[in-house]
Amino acid sequence: MGAAAEYVAQAGPGARGAGWTPRLGGSMATVEIQRPTDIDRLHEAIREELRIHIGFAGLDIEDGTLDNLAEMVTSRIDYGFNIEWAPKWITPGDPHRWHEVGNDSPSGEWHFRECLTCGRMTRHSNSDRADADYRSHTEEAHQIRHT
Repeated sequence: MGAAAEYVAQAGPGARGAGWTPRLGGSMATVEIQRPTDIDRLHEAIREELRIHIGFAGLDIEDGTLDNLAEMVTSRIDYGFNIEWAPKWITPGDPHRWHEVGNDSPSGEWHFRECLTCGRMTRHSNSDRADADYRSHTEEAHQIRHT
């Protein structure tokens, strides 16, 4: 499970990211999810990097220990630096796009789109629907016309 889905799936009642808000459109629902904070994104990036490097090294470290290491590094960085998530790989005007395996999805994977203008983040069962919803959102919310 990827960072955003894991962030939302692990949130309990009343927690940040708890509950998805379905917005019906067509035959499938558009699901709006709460955007993680910049520090949450940093924590997840550190955790993922640690997991990869520990795996390459062949070390057997439990998930709880890995989480604690990531939290310690994140806390130290957050203490001394201003953290701002700024994805340099995304062309201005484009959404942040990714997909993740989703056994509960009709297509077998979930497609996410995040509007970097307002922070709206959505989950869809296919890429075409995700792109169409993003176009509709930017036209309505930001008066951006697509050709």
